[in-house]
Amino acid sequence: MITNRQQTENLNLTIAGSNLTEVDNFKYLGVIIDNKLNFNLHVESKVSKVKPKLYALRRLRNILPQSSLIKLYKSIIQFGLDYSITVWGNTSQNNVINMDRQRKMAARIIVNNFDFINARGEELCQQLKLQSFYDRLQYATSCLMYKC
Repeated sequence: MITNRQQTENLNLTIAGSNLTEVDNFKYLGVIIDNKLNFNLHVESKVSKVKPKLYALRRLRNILPQSSLIKLYKSIIQFGLDYSITVWGNTSQNNVINMDRQRKMAARIIVNNFDFINARGEELCQQLKLQSFYDRLQYATSCLMYKC
């Protein structure tokens, strides 16, 4: 059962003669769904999977041109971050900031600018034409509504 209140007693639900067990979270089609529907575990999982990919992108920046790095980012990293964004995209602001931080770090790697004082990550993303989290969420939701 999904609720904001603390449960004091266990639920005893039976479907087709089988008792259902209550869990704190579970993974369904690659999305970690928890009992509070805040998607914190899902975002943490996505970020932890992106960090090695960012490291690989950083190593490739000396070999590949910027256009290839952007294609790699969009096809591997951004695709992984955006998977099922229409399901979990309306998450907390902290989760959005955490996801956006990965985009800004990728932009810094692609441009090879790690000056955190004089160069803002958002400006680098705009320079590379990388969409913000909310723009990608709105696009994915619009595509889904169009298909419906």
